[in-house]
Amino acid sequence: QMNVGGEQGDTTVEDLEELLQNSQKISGKNMFEVHRVDKSGKDPKYSKASPKEMLEHAKTKKKQGEIASILSGLSWEDRFAWAIKRKEEGNQEYKKGNYSEAMDIYMEAMLAYSEVSDIEKNKRMKSELQVPCLNNISVCLLEKEEFEKVRWMCNKTIILDPNG
Repeated sequence: QMNVGGEQGDTTVEDLEELLQNSQKISGKNMFEVHRVDKSGKDPKYSKASPKEMLEHAKTKKKQGEIASILSGLSWEDRFAWAIKRKEEGNQEYKKGNYSEAMDIYMEAMLAYSEVSDIEKNKRMKSELQVPCLNNISVCLLEKEEFEKVRWMCNKTIILDPNG
């Protein structure tokens, strides 16, 4: 068992990439099995994952940590402006047909959201950032013909904005 992250003693993304490459070189196949753990329910559920999925997940977690560091010292207004700018950058990538890149940028933009005591700011963040980003991710997934993920993402959007 290994943890991939930024904590001392964790395996880095670079370590993981090297491990996967060396495993492939030595045996012509991956020499280990990867499992994902879903802890959302009462009992954890385990399912197989590909090494590629694991690496992508590790890269995403690393990027999320970097973005959290950038956003941590910003005011709500600056976080919101940063997120709207990222959303627009995602729109540009979508127009170019770079659907995976667009989805990554939309996800980054949503990292700027944090619940605040000001109800109007929360409504604004939801209506101008979260719902549009989730809808845009759904469209990107549709373009990529990842229909099961489209359904899942649309359900998340409906939960967030049932009247939209």
